[in-house]
Amino acid sequence: MKMRAGYLVAAMALAALSASAWGPKTQLCITSNALYLLSQEANIPLDRLEKEVRSGTMISAEDLVKRYPNLITQPVDAIGAEMGLLLKVRPVRIDPYFAYRLGVLGKMTAMASAPLRAANPAYRNAYYADVESRIEGVSMNSGARQVVDPRIHLPRVIADANAQNDVIQREYQAGTGFNGVAAMNLPNDASRSVRAVADVWFTVITGGAKPGNISERELQDFVLDAYRFYIGRKNPAELDAAAERLAAIAPLTTDMRVRIGDL
Repeated sequence: MKMRAGYLVAAMALAALSASAWGPKTQLCITSNALYLLSQEANIPLDRLEKEVRSGTMISAEDLVKRYPNLITQPVDAIGAEMGLLLKVRPVRIDPYFAYRLGVLGKMTAMASAPLRAANPAYRNAYYADVESRIEGVSMNSGARQVVDPRIHLPRVIADANAQNDVIQREYQAGTGFNGVAAMNLPNDASRSVRAVADVWFTVITGGAKPGNISERELQDFVLDAYRFYIGRKNPAELDAAAERLAAIAPLTTDMRVRIGDL
């Protein structure tokens, strides 16, 4: 019964996740703009690892909900946990897998900062579909980068993002759709998400906050996921270099060696 209940909860979370926030093109546009801000304005050259960041942003809903099943109901906790882990394992020089995990963090933050996350699914999905078809022509405003505490900063961002939800829903219900407040607010709403992603990345990359209480199991899982990532890239030299870095995060146990061997 417990196993069946667990599968049911996971299935419900996955269904919610797949339709809960900005669409995939919008998420990529938001993280790409955040990457540009850090590269051009904060002198953090993430653009050399744009492919890996984008790959993290495109993580499947299934894999994301496995990693953080509380992302939908407790997004601040989920984002804070990922930030804490990345702060703990932050390398001197950003490597491909760390860039990938920044992409995952960016996707989580973009989702959490989207309007209408908890709205009526019919209006929410119509809104996100409309945004998908228009997002590439939207002008973004950046603001200055800041170190943020997710427990304090993100609830404000989420509240701001959802301030006009009732108005937008009424306009969709009345048939106005994307021709009213939704269209007028899109530059601000998208820019808010871009700034949120850029700021959580800035906090992690600069080490501007203290890592949380990260367990040995979490560190081991990070190392195993990194091995999975590098093995999939089929570059022995890159894998050897990564192995040396990863050994400093969590020494390989017998079980970890077996799992890496299976990979």
